[in-house]
Amino acid sequence: MSLLKPVFAAGPALWLLLANTSLEAPRLGFVRLENREVWSLRGIAGAFYFGQFTAASVDELAFNGAIGVRISGAGAELLGGGGETLRTLQLEPDSKVLRTGLSAIDETAFIRTEASVWRVDRDRAERFDMPEAAVDPDARLAGLGGAGRYLDVASAWQGQVIVRRVWLDSGEAIVRETFAANPDHFVFLPNGMSIWTEDGVILLRRGDGSTVQVETNAQFSGLHAMGKDLVNASAADGRQFVAQIVGNPLIPHEVSIRLLQLPESPE
Repeated sequence: MSLLKPVFAAGPALWLLLANTSLEAPRLGFVRLENREVWSLRGIAGAFYFGQFTAASVDELAFNGAIGVRISGAGAELLGGGGETLRTLQLEPDSKVLRTGLSAIDETAFIRTEASVWRVDRDRAERFDMPEAAVDPDARLAGLGGAGRYLDVASAWQGQVIVRRVWLDSGEAIVRETFAANPDHFVFLPNGMSIWTEDGVILLRRGDGSTVQVETNAQFSGLHAMGKDLVNASAADGRQFVAQIVGNPLIPHEVSIRLLQLPESPE
């Protein structure tokens, strides 16, 4: 049974409550729309609304509630927990950004371009030549994660996801895990979890390796972390969804996905 639930019916009641109390609903995260604008998302699960416009012409966005990264052309910004810019940097001007990712355990962002890997935190931005172990010419790059001095690279190959851990200083690597999947878009989550889209389905891999999924009628063009326990899934037809991770991650069989649709536009 699908867990897809519309959110619009609760929206007017939330707006009326806010108007009568002069309160603003909590900010849940940030959403990149199909027109490349970034807006804050406010409300509660089931009654979302767009808050403030924050940026235009954004190519890539990821935000987990504690840290974020925003890519516009050859420029990158590291974001703090409130969406404020902590650091800006210039990437290689002639090198395409292939993937961005956030650490699930510390406040570090990773950016992979065609030529290099960038590791960015509050204190510094470092560029590394691409470690050979992070490149698999026969596989498709699906997602980035990591922490500290190592990078986790998820690659899709022949119906399998292969997660390699690469130490950026030495270039050494190990295969951390493999599992059956063919992801279109892949995001590392805290507590050993990951989420991805695959042929219109959103799948969550729990910390114990079991999976739960939500079937949809959408084909997804993007997937990124957008807030604490929230992942934004963008459909190719312009619809925007939020996958909320619910349940106690320390009890894996209790963790599931709640899929909710966002309003059509900020207007």
